[in-house]
Amino acid sequence: MKKQTFTVDQLLTAIRKAESLDELKYMVGPSDENEALSGQRLARIDRLFNSYGSDMSTWPWHARDTYERLNNEQRDFENTYC
Repeated sequence: MKKQTFTVDQLLTAIRKAESLDELKYMVGPSDENEALSGQRLARIDRLFNSYGSDMSTWPWHARDTYERLNNEQRDFENTYC
């Protein structure tokens, strides 16, 4: 994701125009930490598929639980920032 640079005036305008915190987060984008966590989640999801294959019905319960948790966290991240 490309980082945007804001002036103080642009940031204040965005804060004033935002109708909600979610809208402001979308306009400003994720922090470096949140973006790094997103990349780590996606890498773990890929590793699960590489380890257990695409048929999730054959995955061990702990792998399915981990996948569901990571997928939910990633969906929330993408709903907020993408």
